[in-house]
Amino acid sequence: PPPSPPPPSPPPPSPPPIGYGGRERHNMYNTGNSATNCITLQAGDALNGLNQGDLDVSFTDLNQLGTNIAFNKPATMSSTLEHYVSHLANDGIKGNCDISVSKSYYENGWWMVDLGESKDIGVIKMWASGIASEAAHLSQWEIHIGPEVGYLPGGLANAVCEAKIPAVDHQGQAFDCTGMTGRYVTISLPTSYPLNICEIEIYEANPVIHTQPDPSDPTICGFDDGSYVGHWTINGDAVTHHETDVVIVTPPSPPPPSPPPPSPPPPSPPPPSPSPPPPPPPNP
Repeated sequence: PPPSPPPPSPPPPSPPPIGYGGRERHNMYNTGNSATNCITLQAGDALNGLNQGDLDVSFTDLNQLGTNIAFNKPATMSSTLEHYVSHLANDGIKGNCDISVSKSYYENGWWMVDLGESKDIGVIKMWASGIASEAAHLSQWEIHIGPEVGYLPGGLANAVCEAKIPAVDHQGQAFDCTGMTGRYVTISLPTSYPLNICEIEIYEANPVIHTQPDPSDPTICGFDDGSYVGHWTINGDAVTHHETDVVIVTPPSPPPPSPPPPSPPPPSPPPPSPSPPPPPPPNP
């Protein structure tokens, strides 16, 4: 009988997530086409029924953030534990992890910086202590941005850029608040646990990619190799403000060309000619 056909190849694995979304935790996925540096927004039913122009997407290059506008600006916090005062969270020192601790066991802990004037906010970077036992509590962080302190202490009545942030550790995390404007930026922890912060950096909006892709095929190209943070909105609605970290992987270098095959060995020399027979002896 003829040989059996080979079994079908398994389907390719799903592309790995390379970020996380905003409050609804939508993800960005690499298209797998690193040669063209494109990504595709995978948002499930969130994009159904949208028309061209409804979806707005922008990305900021984390290597082109500019100046940290929070550095050494006046900062306050809900309460202070020992020597862990508020300015330690924006003094530019994060390697040795100076920690601002808001010991607020009976109220929400918060830390707020006054930027001096209203700014178009872009990326906010945060570092925490990295203590494993605190990671679950830190996943409840919120970012508030607004033009004034407002009627609640610490600017807690201002608009929320991000809520229930994925746990931030000592390696830091970046969040995209592009599209929001304010003078006061607040980090709050609406739980009964202390708010521990190593460092906060704030950068003005500077997206390097801003596009309105087709919602039926939201593929975005034009990335250089590097790390990006982005957000997307639907019809400009801040409620559908989502974020994602994007890492574009450098395409692998082509393998070097194979060396040429070795030259064949030279031909062997011909064997020596046989010696002539000896002459016959002379006649007597």
